[in-house]
Amino acid sequence: MNKITKKAFSLTEISIVILIIGILLASITEGRNILHKSKLRSAQNLTVKSPVNNIYNLAFWYETSMDKSFVEYENYQGAFITKWLDINPQSTIQYNAYGGQNSSATNFYYTINSGNVSGPQYIKKGINDIPTLRFDNSQSKNSYVVVDPKARNQKGKSFTFFMVLRYNGGDGYFLDRSCLNSNNIAVECGSSVTAGRPLFSASIDSSKRIHLYFRSRTNQGPLSFSINRSVNEGESFIITMQRNYNQNVTTYVNGTKSSNNPSENTGPINFDAFKIGAHAQSDQELNVDISEVIFFNDKIKNIDREAVESYLGQKYKIRVNHN
Repeated sequence: MNKITKKAFSLTEISIVILIIGILLASITEGRNILHKSKLRSAQNLTVKSPVNNIYNLAFWYETSMDKSFVEYENYQGAFITKWLDINPQSTIQYNAYGGQNSSATNFYYTINSGNVSGPQYIKKGINDIPTLRFDNSQSKNSYVVVDPKARNQKGKSFTFFMVLRYNGGDGYFLDRSCLNSNNIAVECGSSVTAGRPLFSASIDSSKRIHLYFRSRTNQGPLSFSINRSVNEGESFIITMQRNYNQNVTTYVNGTKSSNNPSENTGPINFDAFKIGAHAQSDQELNVDISEVIFFNDKIKNIDREAVESYLGQKYKIRVNHN
């Protein structure tokens, strides 16, 4: 009968195995870092060459790949940003967005709101493995930015609004307003016209369908409509909203026009200060990542809209379909 012998690994052999495993893990990590840096450089190049730079009436532009989009030392994994910086190249006046701020048209406080409130969290590897900002409003957290109230849609103007986001869960608003009354004084938001001037806002409901709200000067309740598009958890998408002054509100998701685009006759109005990432009352549970926000203070040509959507699709690897 053959005798089976067992031989223990020597300390030298174990050390060699551990060394090889360590080298392999380091190589994988370095490879991932190289891929991330390559995607980041590509995103930055796309941003610099973007058609957004040359389309007239650009009001503000926020994105997450450029160093100049953030305050120094705030663009690191897990940081809660205090400012999302406007990179609009067409103006020397920059309309920055401030984390968790109080606001009014005549007095922008630059101080954090009370309670469990903050700016969004910087995520190094977000949509398409490039940075994003996480607006987590779950478990009574309150995460948003307020655009400098001086950045207003002018009276008698159309507007065009683009946003790139990823749905992580929950339901609530990802775009709303900080309510002001007719005297530009901050007030409690409500359905009355005197408790927040005409608004436009956007949300995802409990059935994961996207809704848009647009209220007139005299309507006591907002005009709410579904854009007939639902999203899945983890899905990234581009939403475009365009107000065609005194005609209709047109929406697109990933370049595809919604089947529901209601007429509007609200006339020359000013909007309240824009609030990105949460509801005005901050009482909902939506969790989204937002990587880019672009606002034009007018309607833009279809060819320009499609060019912006194509740029965003390429940058974030989101399939765009222009129909």
